[in-house]
Amino acid sequence: MLRFSFAGQASGPQAFLILSFCLNLGLFLTQALQALVPMEHPAAFAAEPMGEEQPRYQRARVYGTSALQLTAMGIGADHGIHKPTYVENVFAETELQQLSGLGYAVEILVDDVAAFSAQRAREAFAGTAKGQWPVVPTAGDPAAQLRADADDFVVPADFTPGSMGGFYTLEEVYAKLDSLHARHPELVSARMPTGSLLTHEGRTQYMVKISDNVSVDEAEPNVLYTALQHAREPNGMMSVVFYMQWLMENYGTDPRATYVVDRCQLYFVPVANPDGYAYNQATNPGGGGMWRKNRSSNAGGSRGVDLNRNWPFEWGYDNLGSSGSGFSDVFRGSGPASEPEIANLVALSTERNFRMALNYHSFGNYLIQPWGYANVPNADQSLFTKAQNRMTADNGYLAGTSFATVGYAANGVSDDWFYGEQMLKDKTFAWSPEVGTWFWPSPAEIAPQAQGNVLQNLLLGLYAVRYEASLPGAAPLATAEEESAEFPAARLTGETQTHADLAHTDHSHADSSPLAAVGTPVPHPVHTQMRIPVQWHADLGSATIRIYNLTGGLVAEQQWHPGGASGAFSGMLEMDASGWPEGHYHFALIPDGKGPQDQGPQQGGAGQRARTRDAVGAGHSPAGASLQGHFMVVR
Repeated sequence: MLRFSFAGQASGPQAFLILSFCLNLGLFLTQALQALVPMEHPAAFAAEPMGEEQPRYQRARVYGTSALQLTAMGIGADHGIHKPTYVENVFAETELQQLSGLGYAVEILVDDVAAFSAQRAREAFAGTAKGQWPVVPTAGDPAAQLRADADDFVVPADFTPGSMGGFYTLEEVYAKLDSLHARHPELVSARMPTGSLLTHEGRTQYMVKISDNVSVDEAEPNVLYTALQHAREPNGMMSVVFYMQWLMENYGTDPRATYVVDRCQLYFVPVANPDGYAYNQATNPGGGGMWRKNRSSNAGGSRGVDLNRNWPFEWGYDNLGSSGSGFSDVFRGSGPASEPEIANLVALSTERNFRMALNYHSFGNYLIQPWGYANVPNADQSLFTKAQNRMTADNGYLAGTSFATVGYAANGVSDDWFYGEQMLKDKTFAWSPEVGTWFWPSPAEIAPQAQGNVLQNLLLGLYAVRYEASLPGAAPLATAEEESAEFPAARLTGETQTHADLAHTDHSHADSSPLAAVGTPVPHPVHTQMRIPVQWHADLGSATIRIYNLTGGLVAEQQWHPGGASGAFSGMLEMDASGWPEGHYHFALIPDGKGPQDQGPQQGGAGQRARTRDAVGAGHSPAGASLQGHFMVVR
């Protein structure tokens, strides 16, 4: 069948069953463990020295313990590999020394992870042309083949390597945001403060809005993407910047990009912790800096608060999921939202009432949902499960709560606040993607791992639209036939106006019948032809219709001769679709003699999916095209 996806300027609680025994047993064991494990002590687990030098972090295995026991000691265990006999993670050298002193067997795997990461970056870029990414490795990356098999999305032309081991410095992030605004001012806002508070070191926490009428506050669902709450996790930031660029380079030509930009107001905070990130940049300019927290000055001489333990919901619930010691990497702060970075985000989220949120972290290849503070189900578990099963299709992430994925507790975290805070705002469905297999992965992995997150980013917009449409009763995270089998219609741009219906001809009917209105394309059998009624408001004469697959191949081309006309003119564009393979297609209608020669979708860099060239300004059309769109053939 042929599913068309294009649009234009048209003329005319679910109950959740709880396994009581398992949950009660889990809670009992957690409480028992908390009673047995010695509480943290500032002197026992100091993750940082008293001065300003970065502590040494090492990748190691600690035997005879668990993530739950380590978090109860104030040691961050929210990444790494968790096995029945050991935990493999990145630890401060002082933590490992003190764990050894308590009798735990410790095996050092990487002596200095910051130096290791920087050296790996240097080696990866050796022999690589300036501005180009190194060759993508697949060995050791369990999600690599999934990404290769999935719709890998075009690598944006502006997604070039940063100067910090391939990652963007703070200034480079902001330059990318400014560049997006300069090129697409009607779709991308200027960089603006997230809130009124400056950071402890006097920096502004910035955000950007993307929407089709970006200067207008429209009655559309608001969606939030954040990254770098933890300053040593830049891979999440790179995924967010990649997505912003992909949206802009594909808006108006890819129906998925067009759908979310036209129907949502998207907010991006790519650097939630600018002080911490700037500190890593200053101490480790080649990448690999391991500072996690912000840069607050704490009582007792320690520095920094873990921003993802500072959110108000269930803040300080226990000492398993956060620490009261300023020397711990999971220090929760002096009070809920005590940190300006979190206070800004709380104020923004209360004002904007986000329907959906993704809070990016790294690493682990996980997609983590509420709750983190306790091992109990949330009231919308079935919806979370349905949504995240689809969201992880391209990246293969393990989805579930922190208990289900990595076996640790975390309180005062962003996702719990977004979902659980329903007094100041409505419920927000929120997840934390944990990107990749290392804090600072090889530069060759950055773009592929970002590609693997585009689908879940797009789906967040779809879920927001469908949830908003279901209010006040709400429930579905999608449907309406999964919004017509995931994402209708790209906008048709340029001079042409088109009727918003699609028609087909088959062997049993002599005439054609409309099948869909704007935004609701439906699948239907293909026997012979696709037919698109168009209304032209200019002298046309003749035109060429060209069909491209999304790898840039020309599938079909024919002349269209509706006859000479002036003023308003209606006609029917027809093409034989019976032999076209299954997949995504782009069509372009080019009036003869109009503008520069059409060159079809332009190829990106190595391994990139084709993209159309923005040759006529805001139209986002192929050069000379006056009518364009996307559709999908499904057999």
